[in-house]
Amino acid sequence: VSNSESVKLKFNNKDGRKNTYSASKIISDEESDISVLKIDDEGFGGFNSIPYGVTKSYSSGQDVFTLGYPMTGVMGESVKVTEGIISSTEGPTEKDVFMQTSVPIQPGNSGGPLFDTSGNIVGITTATLSERATGVDAENVNYSTKSDHFVSLASVLSDYSSEDLSPNTQETKLSAMVKRYSPYICIVEATVE
Repeated sequence: VSNSESVKLKFNNKDGRKNTYSASKIISDEESDISVLKIDDEGFGGFNSIPYGVTKSYSSGQDVFTLGYPMTGVMGESVKVTEGIISSTEGPTEKDVFMQTSVPIQPGNSGGPLFDTSGNIVGITTATLSERATGVDAENVNYSTKSDHFVSLASVLSDYSSEDLSPNTQETKLSAMVKRYSPYICIVEATVE
């Protein structure tokens, strides 16, 4: 969204309808490749309380999953779920902002939440290691921005409340979490100048 002329967020509602809203960029962090967006559309009525939390607690070997909309032109506009583990709490060249995961991600997953098995966001999916970058065909090496970095970025916002992101401790079935969380996950469509 860094050079975008306009940003639209497309949500799939529980009843199967799709709603699209205009959004604007509030703050960006180039190092972590994260932008915080705000829905500024008159047609948006707000959310009920968000059913998941954010935790800064994570470790190597921990089970995680992501929800997102990879390659919508080929795979369609229904939410996709993939699972894996946190492979390392360090990113490429040991950058502390990122963690490495084995959760399969594709173009279109970037910016999606990485959840633990209790339904807390532990990171934001960011990138996959490609053969073009390394000269080697590295399989299933993916990176997410750590949640503590995201929380630090959000804390500079005037309407941010740490209570809004408090950890969720209710462990539940993956299928139940996917059903409950999907209406809060969106497709980001950026029109570039």
